[in-house]
Amino acid sequence: MMQWLLAALLVSLAAVYTIWLLLPASWQLRGLQALERRLEAGTAPGWLRQFVSRRLTKRLSGGGCSSCSSAPSKREP
Repeated sequence: MMQWLLAALLVSLAAVYTIWLLLPASWQLRGLQALERRLEAGTAPGWLRQFVSRRLTKRLSGGGCSSCSSAPSKREP
């Protein structure tokens, strides 16, 4: 019974992570902003608030893909 619960939990977490990765960037940004507002309003652990805040800051600073043509080019030494 415990193995089934553990397997279901792992599969569920993998599915949520996969869906998150496949979401458009604007949806991810809105989701992070909503999560940050909810965490600030409640009594969430500090590490979770910091994690969401760092992810949101990275997303807002343009931390997207580096393979598109609009990404800044890297200098060769």
